[in-house]
Amino acid sequence: MKKLSYLFLLLVGIWLAGCDDSSEASLIPEIIPTEQGSDTYVMKGYESSDNGFNVYKPKAIGTPFYIQSKAFTGRNYAFAPVNSESLEGLTVVPSADAFSESVEVKPSTCYWVRFNRYNHYQMGKLRVAYIHGNEVGIEYVASEDIDVKNANIADNNKADNLEIPALNATNQYIEYYAGVSDEEGAGQVLNFSLEYIASKKHSAWVAFSFDPITAQDNVKRANEWNQDDPNIDNSVEVTESMHKSDGYDKGHLCASEDRVYSKSANKQTFYYSNISPQIGSFNQKYWAALEKQVQTWGRSTINGTYDKLYVVKGGTTDRLLTN
Repeated sequence: MKKLSYLFLLLVGIWLAGCDDSSEASLIPEIIPTEQGSDTYVMKGYESSDNGFNVYKPKAIGTPFYIQSKAFTGRNYAFAPVNSESLEGLTVVPSADAFSESVEVKPSTCYWVRFNRYNHYQMGKLRVAYIHGNEVGIEYVASEDIDVKNANIADNNKADNLEIPALNATNQYIEYYAGVSDEEGAGQVLNFSLEYIASKKHSAWVAFSFDPITAQDNVKRANEWNQDDPNIDNSVEVTESMHKSDGYDKGHLCASEDRVYSKSANKQTFYYSNISPQIGSFNQKYWAALEKQVQTWGRSTINGTYDKLYVVKGGTTDRLLTN
């Protein structure tokens, strides 16, 4: 009889334990989708990563975001909270200033999700269905991509290319074109662009790109220092005589070795608009090492490692030494 009593108590204990588990589970809400095709997922790490942690990786993006300090975050991600109860209610993408790299996780809140790529944004919509202890139930659906465009307005030029910084209307914007080869009738490509500060006789920056054409190494260094830049008025143009034995290196911004796909392309790098006076030890060591690394990346476009490399170089003009 004792054995039967013990067995009965054991069964009751198991039954009660089962009831407790189901009661706890019943407190967790169900994630009911609010847009067709959406994905549901339970993220962990809201209270503490010590209590469990995971990430969510949208299929279309392939890079995860996660919860840190009770906020959504992730490399190259930005989030914008929106007042909506469903993902279907998210129809208009907010302005850029509405997005932030980290945003508070709030219950019953929807968010626009933006993943930044170099030439477009991959967009998504996110909803927090519930917060339960360390867990956050979410609903996510991919949205249409948005092309990234340079905010500069192109005026019969390439000012809206991705490598071009925001233009300063008080400076002179110049584009230099060169032949893709030295053969007669060869097509022209944008060699580099710059913004020239006439009052300082110095460029604010020089911008260019590498692709399978401009990355080619076909010619040797020209050393054409004594040439007139047809794009800059002679009254504000720097000449060879101004930097003859002045104690500084004539440091290229767009390096000579950056533009060796044709002779005309290399020759243009010796315009003084593309030169910044540099202390020899800096130019020959640190700047040269930077140039070499950029060229390594740039030349890799030939074998397909990168499709294109966008480069902007410049020095400070705030405290430019004169005379």
